Amino acid sequence: SDTQEMTLYCLPDRLDDLVMGWLYSNGMIQSTKDVLNLHLTGDKDRMTARIQLREIKTEDVTIVVRKPRDWKKTLNPSDIQALITALDSRARLFHRTGGTHNMMLVNREDLVVMDHVEDISRHHGLHKLVGAALKEEHDLSETILVASCRLSASILAIVSMARIPVVISGAAVTSQAIHRAREEKISLIGFAREQRFNDYESYFRRD
Repeated sequence: SDTQEMTLYCLPDRLDDLVMGWLYSNGMIQSTKDVLNLHLTGDKDRMTARIQLREIKTEDVTIVVRKPRDWKKTLNPSDIQALITALDSRARLFHRTGGTHNMMLVNREDLVVMDHVEDISRHHGLHKLVGAALKEEHDLSETILVASCRLSASILAIVSMARIPVVISGAAVTSQAIHRAREEKISLIGFAREQRFNDYESYFRRD
């Protein structure tokens, strides 16, 4: 089998979640069953993950089609503000250092926080959330991602792969992210702060 090497820069925690989420987001696995062996060695300054994957055959691949959801029935402006406040209250490392991104996954129906992560990399923070959900077999099409970071096309690519239907951020949303969201029917909220936010839903409407 082919051997590949990749260097990832992140905080030295939840590395098994990171590996699972990175593999899934890059289309290398569909579930944790595709990882035959995962062995972590090293220390907090340099960790090495040795991974053996199951060979995925064409007949193993399942294509999941997500239908657009009317999520606004359960999400209003006060909910958005409450979620941003909840994210900020969990950002302990950021408040100490100013050097991390914060993200959390929330159940779409009752807005209960399912998971939270801080990391120096916004991409790897999201990988950790996705990897943990994959291990717990959570359906991410029933979740909302709340983030402190800028929403770029590369972040939306991971969101799309994980089938997360709604993303809320306290930061900016790039034009390419809006374009990707429009194609994938993902709802975006940006600059969510101080009782105000930008709703990019209008970008999804076509004449």
